Amino acid sequence: MWIAIQNAVGARQGVGGGPGPGPGPGPGPGPGYTPPLDTYTGATAAYSVRKLSSTYSGSCIEAYRVSDGATQDIGFDADGLIDTAAIIAFGEASEVRTRTWYDQSGNALDAVQTTASQMPQIYDGSAVNTENDTPAILWDGTNQTYLQTGLYDAWSDGSSFTTMVFNGRRGPTGSQTYWDIESGVQRYSSGAGNIFALFYGTSQLNVSSNVAPTTQGIHTWYSVASETDAAVYIDGALKGTNTRTNPVGDTNVSAYIGSRIGGSQWNSCHYQEIIHWGSDVASDRTGIESNVNSYYQIANLPATSGFLADYPDAAAAHSVRQLSNNAIKCMRVRRFVAPFDEQDIGFTADGDLDEAAIVAFGGSDSLLVSAWYDKSGQQNHATQVTPGSQPKIYDGTHVVTVNGKPSLGFVRNASQSLTIDNSGLDIGTLTSMCVMKFNSIISGQVGLSLSGNSTFYPNKRWYAPYYSSNGANFFYFHGATNVSTAADQSQHLHSMIKSPSSNAAPSLDGTALSTISSTATGVDLATDVGMCFWNNSFYADANQQEVIYWSIDQTSNRTAIETDIMTYYGIP
Repeated sequence: MWIAIQNAVGARQGVGGGPGPGPGPGPGPGPGYTPPLDTYTGATAAYSVRKLSSTYSGSCIEAYRVSDGATQDIGFDADGLIDTAAIIAFGEASEVRTRTWYDQSGNALDAVQTTASQMPQIYDGSAVNTENDTPAILWDGTNQTYLQTGLYDAWSDGSSFTTMVFNGRRGPTGSQTYWDIESGVQRYSSGAGNIFALFYGTSQLNVSSNVAPTTQGIHTWYSVASETDAAVYIDGALKGTNTRTNPVGDTNVSAYIGSRIGGSQWNSCHYQEIIHWGSDVASDRTGIESNVNSYYQIANLPATSGFLADYPDAAAAHSVRQLSNNAIKCMRVRRFVAPFDEQDIGFTADGDLDEAAIVAFGGSDSLLVSAWYDKSGQQNHATQVTPGSQPKIYDGTHVVTVNGKPSLGFVRNASQSLTIDNSGLDIGTLTSMCVMKFNSIISGQVGLSLSGNSTFYPNKRWYAPYYSSNGANFFYFHGATNVSTAADQSQHLHSMIKSPSSNAAPSLDGTALSTISSTATGVDLATDVGMCFWNNSFYADANQQEVIYWSIDQTSNRTAIETDIMTYYGIP
């Protein structure tokens, strides 16, 4: 399985410059990737399932065998990853838990739990726990599992600090994920409102409104506080800021992984890495996140170079090309027949969809798309959990293409669509670009759409191309206003720019169409991308390759953006 994922989304960096450290503790050359603490020094405490420093010579964890209470230190394999072979050999048929998660910072602030029932699990008696095919330590939320560290005694809660919690899986509804340093607690609640809260003394950064991840996938959580303010990022995207009031120090409390101090609430999640600095390292945030993301293959982080860096602030970007240097995943594909397994697919070195990985995974089976990943770094992924409603990317022989480029193929009779929650998009200020091709004259709508119909919900219709068999025109909707142009069943770039101070300006293949009179402002809830519909009747037979939205007016960049897109897809 891991080999397949390597081929799909990029191989985990392996050993370079000779053999790795080998199983068990002991000196040796570091892993082939650059461990984050080699570059971003000064960490107060650091826990991980991988080697975080090439000079670290200790073990990863102290394992506890449930069957007889035996313990054994577990080191790293030749790739700098926790030695899973040693865990399996130690546990055999017995469950194995983590008694100690060793601190790799050099400060010996190990995270320890001496009560067997409260130790988090690493091995269930048959397999090592994993997230994204990488070992992970499980807090089950039922046995009050937590690890206690000595971090608090080494850190003043009145000082600046930075904490990176990498690959913290969001728990099920009603659970909370804790990294608790008393007056510097980080809490990730997946209950009502998906609250993220960062506490420090009497001050609290409390960001609700569903800013925490809405799925139980793995995520990076990052908080940084100077002596005057604080900020929270999830998967590289800023989620909130707040002014900080320095709390009064309390040196009688330690830091907990997996529990709110006082023992009132417990984790139900996986952890793979936690690093804490007792200082503000905000300037290193993007570099640290990039290091971790490259290793764990977590998410598409915001661009620092590439198309989306040249034309920034995209709210969502779905494409079969990379668009951003920090986009590592293009789509998730699902096998059409048993065993119905899924796999993430990434990009080639040239930034194209990795078609070879699709063919290797699919073989003679067709593949559907269950997720079209957002490349903007805002994590607005377009997903579809119903197999019959998923578009096709591979027919069992060839990758679906239009004009030589991969394409998602949607079928009208199957009511196929991909869903996105893009409630932050402002319909009063919007730039949208859509590359697609209609395949039949049956009425249908693509691009980005909203639920409801024009009769009962006149303002619930987005800017989107629409194919009509009655006159065969393309329409761009907003309210009851539209514009049309002669249509055909060829590949086109449809674009629209709307700002509060101007009417909506549509274009086809870079050529301006008639201006749409529109004074609409405000935010509507966008529900579908790819193959869109309103009134549940306007699905279409079409292929789609790229859909990008900015909640800003890109008029000054319009020609350059359209030229870039049309050049890549070969649109005349």
